[in-house]
Amino acid sequence: MAPRFYIVIACGDGNLYLNGLHWRYWHKYDARGHGYLVANDCDPSCAEGHFHRYPARFHLTRAWSDHHHFVFHHVSTRFTGALPPHHRYLREMQLVSYPI
Repeated sequence: MAPRFYIVIACGDGNLYLNGLHWRYWHKYDARGHGYLVANDCDPSCAEGHFHRYPARFHLTRAWSDHHHFVFHHVSTRFTGALPPHHRYLREMQLVSYPI
């Protein structure tokens, strides 16, 4: 089932995630949709930082996990509005395992 709310991208600490998700399609091999990439600016530290939303389109792809089930392991991001700082590093990212 496709998540409607969010997918954590970085380390499970919640400082980088996808939110406001709308899916064009969701398949066990890949998924495409749009929403927001939400990033903490960690200024002056991640505990005191502020979250910013950047509209984007997403393409998720899968791989096998160690538990012998499919998980999405990679997300490609195309920003459709304002670009976040370090946006080049956010175009192709590894996901925290999201089981299908």
